[in-house]
This record gives sequence, C-alpha cells and structure tokens, in this order.
Amino acid sequence: MLAEEASKIASTYSDVFTATILDVEKCKELKMGSYLAVAAASANPPHFIHLCYKPTDGNVKRKLAIVGKGLTFDRFVIHAAHRMDFIKRK
Repeated sequence: MLAEEASKIASTYSDVFTATILDVEKCKELKMGSYLAVAAASANPPHFIHLCYKPTDGNVKRKLAIVGKGLTFDRFVIHAAHRMDFIKRK
C-alpha cells in the first residue's frame, strides 16, 4: 500500500522526510467530503498522504507539490470502452 511505503520512506530518512497519513476518520474530521466521495468508488480504504521533504541545511530553494490520485473505473467507463471496441470491429 502506498501509505505504508510513504511511512517507510519517512522512517528510513527521518532527517529529511516526515509523513502524515490521514485515514477515513481524520478526513471526516477535516471535512474532506469531496475527497471521500471520490475515494468511495475504490475497493480499498482511502489514505491521504502528505510526505514532506526538508533539506538538512534548511535552505529551501524551491517549493514543489505533486498531487495525484489512484485511478478508479466505474461500470459506465468499462461498458463504454467495450462498446467502442465492438463498434470499431464492425
């Protein structure tokens, strides 16, 4: 699981990394309803990961944020993909 890997990275390189992993309950407390609504489509419980890197010398040259989410597929998307494939074969 990605959240576990983020925690391992933070533990291994604790001099420069910290990790904050939010579970469902914490996301509810923080009123992250939109995030939880999207995550509800997944078979796996959501984990919001904030992995933070701070250089040991404290000299931050640039701030960078990478935002992503796992892909989820609903029945409509799968059905539409199969339908398009069927139409192409005709």
